[in-house]
Amino acid sequence: MIIEIRHVSLTYQSPDGEVEAIRDISFDMDDGEFVSIVGPSGCGKSTLLSVIAGLEKPSGGQVLINGAEVAAPSGLVGFMPQRDQLFEWRTIWSNVTLGLEIRKENTPPRRAFARELLERYELGEFAGCLPSQLSGGMRQRCALIRTLAANPEILLLDEPFSALD
Repeated sequence: MIIEIRHVSLTYQSPDGEVEAIRDISFDMDDGEFVSIVGPSGCGKSTLLSVIAGLEKPSGGQVLINGAEVAAPSGLVGFMPQRDQLFEWRTIWSNVTLGLEIRKENTPPRRAFARELLERYELGEFAGCLPSQLSGGMRQRCALIRTLAANPEILLLDEPFSALD
């Protein structure tokens, strides 16, 4: 078992009081499985992914990855949020390699892998461009490449194909 979700709940504090984003979610994901979380807008899908990624702390329950409780973001998990979150002042190349810089893994083999991904997803010729010079689908591919470049064991993709060409 690679991911275990055990009675996870998350309640936010808002100016109008408490907002229950997710309540008592439990399921497991095995190694190699492809799992989709489907539901109406606002039901907590993105919140659940943020909890699994270690970006949000649940109000109740726990998330385990390989038997260890998730308390913070981990190099095991790659998370691609709904919005591309590209930095407009950085080139596509520097956006793609940002995670490698942060993790201090910006090595020649990792950069070569990132370059290979740019070519595979047909963005190689745009490596020197700024995000404002790309279409929405191209920006989304760039965000996906940034996530994949870190070579995580687990991919959490929040609406990854919504803007793809």
